[in-house]
Order: sequence, then C-alpha cells, then structure tokens
Amino acid sequence: MNPTFEQMEDGIIQALRLGVPELKSIETYAGQLDGDELGRLPVRFPAAFVVYGGSEYEPVDGPTFGEEAAFTVVLCASDARGRHEGAYALVTAALDTLVNMIPAEGAGRLRPRRTSLMYTNRQVTAYAVEFTAWADQAFTF
Repeated sequence: MNPTFEQMEDGIIQALRLGVPELKSIETYAGQLDGDELGRLPVRFPAAFVVYGGSEYEPVDGPTFGEEAAFTVVLCASDARGRHEGAYALVTAALDTLVNMIPAEGAGRLRPRRTSLMYTNRQVTAYAVEFTAWADQAFTF
C-alpha cells in the first residue's frame, strides 16, 4: 500500500493528540502564523500545526521509487515571561512522541531532521521540528 501525504499527516496529528496531552490545538498548518495575525488568532495555546513539506525520490525498480517525505511540526507556546520554557518542553515532548513512530501503513519510521526557531515575541514562541519518513511509491506509466 502506498501511503498518502494526508494519511501520514493525519498519523502525526493523532500521535501528537495522544502523546502530548498539554496541546490545546492540533491541526494542519494553513498559514495560521503568517503576517501580523498571530496576536489575533483564535488558536488556543499551546498549539501544534503539521504540514507536508515535500518529497525527494530515488528509483528502486521499474515504476517503484523510494520517497523521502518531509513533514514539519510547528509547536507554539504562549510566553508571558519571555523565557521559552513552555516551547522547549513542547519540542522535547514532540520528539519523544514522534521519533521512530510509523505515521501511516506502508511508511517508514519518522526520523528527526532539524529543529529551529520559527518565531518569537513577548507573547508566543514557535519552533519548527522537521521529520522525514521513507516509503516505496509505485507510479503507473
């Protein structure tokens, strides 16, 4: 079975719901952190947003290619004291939950790729945690 991006993204979201219970909002990223809207978002913090970031492919055999799919989990914590502890704890909890989990049937285990600061101000800190998962994909031609 070829896992879809949606299935893998849904698997990551479900794992975060179960493994990081302190999250109040968990959803697909759809630009919620863009522009000046962050302070006016109807999002409850702490929050996680998941997005498929693209794939790289390698030929395996005939119509089958190995796909390395990338996903980013954006973790946001309110930060009234400007110390980022809540965001750090979310990053650790997400890594503990997601590293080596299988996001969908037919996919390989999630591997951490990079964690980076995405945004910070006096109210909110957001970290992007990137993962990759391998899957064999057969394409018809």
